[in-house]
Amino acid sequence: MLKRIDFKRLTPPPVVNIIAIYSFLLLSSTLLLACSNEHTPTTLPTTTPTATHTPTATATLPPTPRPTATPHPIPTATATPLPTHTPLPTPTPASSPTPEPFIEIDPETNSPSITIGDTTFDLEIAFTPETRTQGLSDRESLPQTTGMLFVFEQPLKPSFWMYHMKFDLDFVWISQDCVVADIHQNVPRQGDEQSANELPHYRPKTPVLYNLEINAGLTETLSIEIGDKVTFNGFTGTGAVCR
Repeated sequence: MLKRIDFKRLTPPPVVNIIAIYSFLLLSSTLLLACSNEHTPTTLPTTTPTATHTPTATATLPPTPRPTATPHPIPTATATPLPTHTPLPTPTPASSPTPEPFIEIDPETNSPSITIGDTTFDLEIAFTPETRTQGLSDRESLPQTTGMLFVFEQPLKPSFWMYHMKFDLDFVWISQDCVVADIHQNVPRQGDEQSANELPHYRPKTPVLYNLEINAGLTETLSIEIGDKVTFNGFTGTGAVCR
């Protein structure tokens, strides 16, 4: 049995009293707790046995062999040879036709001639500026069956004079239609005292391509008249239109 303690009889010093009271209270609490535990049976908790984990047998699977990759041979890239460039043949430029000469004398005969009506004359041909300028000047004579033919590049009315001429002439003017277009008969030579300024000039009435100079009087003697047909022989070229 616990005895009641009379605290009034206990008179400890002030500070010591507080500590003593605190210790006393603590001790009393402990005693009361101990007494309470003696009369209250302690029920221990029932421990449920824990099921022992039986390890499950692990099925050991044989390792599945991984298929071995069969190496495929890498095809060797064979360089395809590029076709050899065959140079194209250089086209041979078409040869331009040789332009036909203005006047070309047949080398086989070397004897050009002209036929007017029924009369034929051998010819000397003046078809360059130099030979046309010179003409028959300073010549002493001309054979009766020969004439000098002056050839022009286009139809025109050329002017002729008798400068430095030593014999008289007949002029037979021939058109591009190859007919006699006009005639001047008995054209006098330059007089001994006649200057160049005093010489008359002679022109055809219509444009012509040719002038045939022959000895004076032959047109009348041979009955050569305006309108007679004219034909060239023994020479060719763009200037020889009366072939």
